[in-house]
Amino acid sequence: MFINDPFFVFGILTTIISFILVVMMTRTRKSQLVAMRCWISREQWTGNLITVPLESWRRTGTKCGDGFIYDLYFYLDVNNSKKKCFAKGIVNPSDIHKLNKGLGLIIKYSDNTPSNIAVMHIDF
Repeated sequence: MFINDPFFVFGILTTIISFILVVMMTRTRKSQLVAMRCWISREQWTGNLITVPLESWRRTGTKCGDGFIYDLYFYLDVNNSKKKCFAKGIVNPSDIHKLNKGLGLIIKYSDNTPSNIAVMHIDF
């Protein structure tokens, strides 16, 4: 029968593996969605404004107006322990070259459950 044909089995396996890879590559991580939701609703929730130094950054593939949305990483002192966190922030194309380690970020932090973190301003 055709089920015993090695080309048929190879074709089915290739299709299944390709489908799994496409799903894994297009799936957005939950933490990314939560961070984006926090950034969008940053004006509605209450929290403390804290200035922290920028540790590292990563450009996402998303634009908002003229600016690009970046994941900005920093250390946050939570319950007397330093924790590496990230939050979304917009960087204009003319300011991308100004990003460097130690740059001041003004973030809004709420320690509700779940905690909300959003970048309010970048001190260039």
